[in-house]
Amino acid sequence: MSRDTRSSLQSIMYYLACCNFIDGVITYWGVQNNVIEEANPLMNLLFSIHPSVFLCFKIIMSILLVFMGSIKNDFQTRLIRWLLNVAIVLYTAILLYHAYWLFLL
Repeated sequence: MSRDTRSSLQSIMYYLACCNFIDGVITYWGVQNNVIEEANPLMNLLFSIHPSVFLCFKIIMSILLVFMGSIKNDFQTRLIRWLLNVAIVLYTAILLYHAYWLFLL
C-alpha cells in the first residue's frame, strides 16, 4: 500500500473516531436531558443498561478506530474503501442532524 493511500486511510479512521466520539457525547447529553431518544437498538440497549456503559462503549470504539488508523495494514480493498466512505456519509449526516436539533433548542 502506498504512503498516500495509508495516509488517506488513517485520516478516514481518525475522522470516524472523532465523529463517533462527538456523536456519543451529544447523544448522551440529549438522552439524559430527554431531548432525543436513541434510535440505534444496540446503543439504546447499552444506554438502558446504564448511560455510562453507552458512553464507555463509544469511547472504546473511538480509541479502536484511532488504533486501527495508526497501524500499518494491508487490508485496503475496494469494499473496505466503499464501506468507509458510506460510514463517513452516515456519520456526517448524523452529526448534521444533531446540529439541527441542538440549534432548535
